[in-house]
Amino acid sequence: MQPVRMNEVAQWVVSRQKEKLSPRSLMKTYIDSFIHPDDAADMMRLIDLDYLQERLKTEPCIFHVYRTHTQGVDTYYRMKIMKLAERQILVCAFENIDQEVKGKIKLAQEQERYNMLINGLSREYSSVWYIDAALDTVSLVRSNANSQTTKAVLASVKDVSYEKVIRAYIDTFVVPEDRERLYQQTSIAELLRQIPDDDVYRIDYARQNLDGQQCHFQACYARDINATGSQCFIAGFRDVQSMFMAEQRKQKELAEARRVAEAANASKTNFLFNMSHDIRTPMNAIMGFRDLLEKYQDDPARRKRYLDKIKGASKVLLSIINNVLEMARIEKGKLALEEAAYNVHEFAASLYVVLEDMMQARKITVTYELKVEHSCLYGDTTKLREIYLNILSNACKYTEPGGRVTVVCEELPAAKPGWGLFRSTITDTGIGMAADFLPHVFDEFSRENNTTSTKIEGTGLGMSIVKRLVALMDGTIEMQSEKGVGTTCIVSIPHRFAAAAEISGEQIPAAAVSSLKGVRILLAEDNEINAEITMTILQEAGILIEHAVDGRICVDMLREAPDAYYDLILMDVQMPNLNGYEAARQIRALPDAAKAGIPILAMTANAFEEDRQEALKAGMNGHLAKPIETKFLLQTLADLFHAESSIGGV
Repeated sequence: MQPVRMNEVAQWVVSRQKEKLSPRSLMKTYIDSFIHPDDAADMMRLIDLDYLQERLKTEPCIFHVYRTHTQGVDTYYRMKIMKLAERQILVCAFENIDQEVKGKIKLAQEQERYNMLINGLSREYSSVWYIDAALDTVSLVRSNANSQTTKAVLASVKDVSYEKVIRAYIDTFVVPEDRERLYQQTSIAELLRQIPDDDVYRIDYARQNLDGQQCHFQACYARDINATGSQCFIAGFRDVQSMFMAEQRKQKELAEARRVAEAANASKTNFLFNMSHDIRTPMNAIMGFRDLLEKYQDDPARRKRYLDKIKGASKVLLSIINNVLEMARIEKGKLALEEAAYNVHEFAASLYVVLEDMMQARKITVTYELKVEHSCLYGDTTKLREIYLNILSNACKYTEPGGRVTVVCEELPAAKPGWGLFRSTITDTGIGMAADFLPHVFDEFSRENNTTSTKIEGTGLGMSIVKRLVALMDGTIEMQSEKGVGTTCIVSIPHRFAAAAEISGEQIPAAAVSSLKGVRILLAEDNEINAEITMTILQEAGILIEHAVDGRICVDMLREAPDAYYDLILMDVQMPNLNGYEAARQIRALPDAAKAGIPILAMTANAFEEDRQEALKAGMNGHLAKPIETKFLLQTLADLFHAESSIGGV
C-alpha cells in the first residue's frame, strides 16, 4: 500500500517509512498515535488485508468515518478503500470532512433544541409563532385546536408582516386601556432592545375573547439564538387567568396578613400603654398607703384601713399579672384540662363568696338560680372558676351601684349519654356595650373606648382568656349587649355526670393548723425578702424554721442534720449554685432512706400546670405558687402533714 496524495498526517506516515515498518505496523503506529480511542478498534480491522479482501468481494468500495485526536481536538475524516480491478492493489483515500460532520451535528442539535422549545411552548401556549425581525415576517408554528382567536387573526389578515399581524391582533382582542402599551412593547425595535440572547420577554395584558369574556393573557418572546444574526424570535401566547387570580388571592392574603399583624401590633401597643397604667394604679396605692401607714402607726383604725387597701391593691396587681401570664401560656399552647368530680351547688356558692366583698361595696344585688338535675359533675374547677369569675367580676365592675346581676344555670340534654349541657346565663343592668364593639369583645388586648379614663382597671385580656378556656372545654360563649341597658353573657359547656361518692371533699379541720406547732421546716430560698416573709408567717404559727440560701446548702444541711430533725422542706425553684429541682433530685438519691423521703414542697413564681408537673417529676410532693397567701400556706402544710400521718409518715 503506497500513498498517492498526502496531507500532514499522511506525510507523517511516510516519514516513518525510514524505519522500514510493514504497512500494517505503520498503520498501527498511525492509529495508536492519532486515532480517537473510541474509533481505534474499527480502524484496526480496516488494516487487516484478509478482512478487506473479503468485504471487497461484495462491495465496490469501503467507506469509513473516523476521528483523529491531536492536541485535544477531534477532527472527522472519511477513508475510502477500493481495489483496482486489473491489479491486486488496494487504494486508500483520506478526506477531511470535519466541517461537514460538525455542521450536521450542530444542525441536528439546533433542530432538537428547536423541537423541544416548540413542544414545550405548545404544552403551555395556545399558539406559537416564528418571527423574523430582519424580514418583518411571522408564521404560525403550532396552534391549539380550540384557539378561535388564532383562526380569527389568520382569517382577517392576509399578510405575513409581523407588525401588521400583531397590530390586527391588538386592535381586535386587547382591551382598549392596554393597547398603546402593547403596540410599543411588541414592536420589533422593542423586542430587539429588550431580549438578550438567553432571556425571555414577558408581556401581561387583558383581552376580550370572542365570547365576550375578559381574561388575562401573556405573550412570551425568546430569541432563536441559532438563527443567522439572532434576528429571529419565537413567541407564545397563553391564558394566565388562573395564575392571575391565584396571584390576586395571594396578594389579598398578604394584605390581610399585614393588616392583621399591624392590628395586632397596634393592639399590643395599646395594651402595653393600658397595662402600664393599670399596673401603676395599684402600685401607687400600695406605695402611698405604705407611706401613710408609717406616718400613722399609732392610729389603729387608720392602720387597719390602710392595710386593707394595700391588700386590695395587691390582689388587683396580682390579677393583672396572672392575666398576662395566662395569656402567654395560652399563646404557647400549654393549656390542658385537669378534670375532677365536683358539686355544682358548692361551686356556685364559692363564686359568691369570692365576689361578696365587691358586690357589697358597690351595693349590687346578685341572684343565682340552679335548674339542674345532676349536681355532681366532672370538670376543671380551676378553669371554670376563672371563666365565671371573669364574667361575674366584669358584670359587677360595669354595673352602677344599686344595679343587679342575675345568674341562671340550667341543665340541657347533651348528644352523648352520661353527659349534660350546662348553660349559664349571666345578665347585668350595667352600662352595656356599643354595637360596633360587640364583635371585638373577645379580641386580645381590647377594651371598649380603649382609654384609661373609664377608671375601670384591666388588661383587656380577661374575655379573650375566657373564650379560649370555654373552647378548650368544647363549649360556646356569646354576648348580647345594649348601650345603657346592660349585657347578657351565655356560656354553654358540656359536662360528664359524676357520682357523689367520687367527690373528695374531706376538709382538714381548722384545729389541724394548730397541730403544726413544733414542726421543723427547712426553707431553701435565696431572696431575703421572700425568706423573711415566709419565716415570719411560719414562726407565728409556732413552726420551727431554718434557712438555706441555695439548693446546695439545703442538701448539705439535711445530710448533716440528725435523723428526723427536719419534718419538711420548702424549696424555692430558682436559686443560684443549685436550683430547687436538682436539689430535690439529690435529696431523693441520699443513701439515708428517711432523709431521702422527707416531704418537699416547691415554692415558685411559675404558677402553671407544667411547673407543678416539673416539681412532681423532680420528686417533690407539691407545688405552691408565689405570692403565697398565709391561709393557703398553712392549710397546705396541714393537709400535707395530715396525709403523711394517716399513712404512717410524719
